[in-house]
Amino acid sequence: MPPSTASGAQRAIGPASARRSSPVLHGRPSSNRGDADAGQLVARLGAGRSIQAALAALDSGPAALAELLVGAGAGAGAGAGAGACAGVGTGTEAGARGSLGSVGSVDPAGSAGSAVRACDEDEVRDRLVESTAAALVPAIARWRPRLLRLDVDAVLSAASAIGCALVVPGDPDWPAGIDDLGPHAPLVLWRRGAPCTAGRPSVAVVGSRANTILGAEAAAEITSAAADVGCVIVSGGAHGIDAVAHRVAMAAGAPTVAVLAGGIDQLYPAANTAMLRAVAEHGALLAECPPGTRPSRWRFLAQNVKSMR
Repeated sequence: MPPSTASGAQRAIGPASARRSSPVLHGRPSSNRGDADAGQLVARLGAGRSIQAALAALDSGPAALAELLVGAGAGAGAGAGAGACAGVGTGTEAGARGSLGSVGSVDPAGSAGSAVRACDEDEVRDRLVESTAAALVPAIARWRPRLLRLDVDAVLSAASAIGCALVVPGDPDWPAGIDDLGPHAPLVLWRRGAPCTAGRPSVAVVGSRANTILGAEAAAEITSAAADVGCVIVSGGAHGIDAVAHRVAMAAGAPTVAVLAGGIDQLYPAANTAMLRAVAEHGALLAECPPGTRPSRWRFLAQNVKSMR
């Protein structure tokens, strides 16, 4: 499966938050998981297997996908069974979740080991599959519209039309700091422009769109100082402080990178189109979303987090 499918997998199955949590999908409850469930799914099954299993689940329901997830989680060893048995003994989802959060760190000689000996492993697995399948029901409903629209060939054609490249983990110009985001990290990045971050320090300068004069002066001073010592200047391409950072970097002859909130072909805001084209010539545009993805409100916060990595 081509790398573009990895991007399609995370775009198709995330982001959104499940109302009911599963210990297999996620180790702790949260009201703001974002794309963590999609990230966990891809982390356990791989991008290609995830997208195939999710597509199959549209027709057959969540049971088979739940079996795959539980099986992948159990691959950590006997410790997984120990954690699960300790939770099942309470008869509550919270108990199972708390135990599974420590998979791989269970001491078989301790109290968890005693629980394993007193617990039927088949029952544990059935309970985990059942709770995971229940958590997947609303997830599949969320993923359905995006999965049905997934068209890898169209994405590749759009990317080719604007001359952008796909950057994957392990590539020389993959931003290493991105990996600190864990399950929220992009699976791939789309790049328009030259690779300019490899082996060079970078400084992210982001701020308000409605900045003060003092704020603009401070941003310009920080950017100029960073450019003078050879840093790549990273920002989000927006009005205000972002635009100040990009323009000062280009004036100083330093490479600059704009992290976009939509697809790599969506130069937004429209008033900054000329500036963003100049950024692509002097540095690069980066986007997590595949070509054709329109910018949306929630992506701007995620864009700022990723530009600071």
